[in-house]
Amino acid sequence: MNYMSACLEVALEEGKYVIGYKQALKTLRGGGAKLVILAKNIPDQMQSEMEKYAAETKTQVICFSGNNFDLGNAIGKFFNVGTVVITDVKVSQDMIHLLADANE
Repeated sequence: MNYMSACLEVALEEGKYVIGYKQALKTLRGGGAKLVILAKNIPDQMQSEMEKYAAETKTQVICFSGNNFDLGNAIGKFFNVGTVVITDVKVSQDMIHLLADANE
């Protein structure tokens, strides 16, 4: 989780992002989402709906290993965040590559 938090911190300093379920859905439907990050404790209905729209728009979904409190802290917010959407192409690709390299 620490590596994922570090990747999020770097990504959010450089790129554009959207937090929150409703804004994330709006961004996904509009085609502006490049990467979706979900906390592990969001409700199943919300998760399935986010994954459905992500699949329709061919947007990758990453499950954050912590809960919504941890995800909020990882992006520097002092409140719970269940969903983060990265809207910058370069930042999302860099983040996906960093996480892939860490898993090897």
